[in-house]
Amino acid sequence: ESDLGCRIAAAGGDDDGIRGSEEEEYWRSVKGSILNNIGWTFLKEKEFERCQRTFRHALEVLLKASGGDEHVPLATSNGTDGRMVGNSLLLRFCSAITLCNMAALLSQTKELDIAVQALNPAVELFKSTPQLDEHFVVTTYNGIALIHSTMKQYYDAISAYERALNYLDELAEDGVCTSEDAVQTLGKMRLVYLDSGDTKAAAMCLRMIVT
Repeated sequence: ESDLGCRIAAAGGDDDGIRGSEEEEYWRSVKGSILNNIGWTFLKEKEFERCQRTFRHALEVLLKASGGDEHVPLATSNGTDGRMVGNSLLLRFCSAITLCNMAALLSQTKELDIAVQALNPAVELFKSTPQLDEHFVVTTYNGIALIHSTMKQYYDAISAYERALNYLDELAEDGVCTSEDAVQTLGKMRLVYLDSGDTKAAAMCLRMIVT
């Protein structure tokens, strides 16, 4: 279930002292979070058209609030449209959550190729907001891998899992991550190798897990 509203409240903290454009960005982020939670309710009720309209509205609200010197390209469910998400940490995080929610909707409606298009930029946005929750990067990579696996695109699924593991290794102090996230990702990768018929690679994943 979406908990974007709670995360925005925690990330935003006390709004005292927020002025001008920062104040506008803050309140647009809050509005975007509310729309996301409403959209998630529609998704749970399988009201897909209303859900899609609400998530798109949330994204439009967040895009209008974007600004700054550093930017991250944004792709929507209609493809990359040239618009950018600005350097506000909160806006980037909210936009990434919105894209993930849109991907969840697209998965429900069996538009899996477009769901991947929504998740790829979400990963980059999450990478730019590690202060809020670095776990989202791995979760989103795993979501991409799951969709590719569902479509029997095993090479792309393995590639997504490898990117997740590489990201975790980059964060590890000794260069090799042994966290629960890494173990779970290896376990999922092993299953994809088995589905693809590569038992040798699956066995290698198992050895990495147990060691």
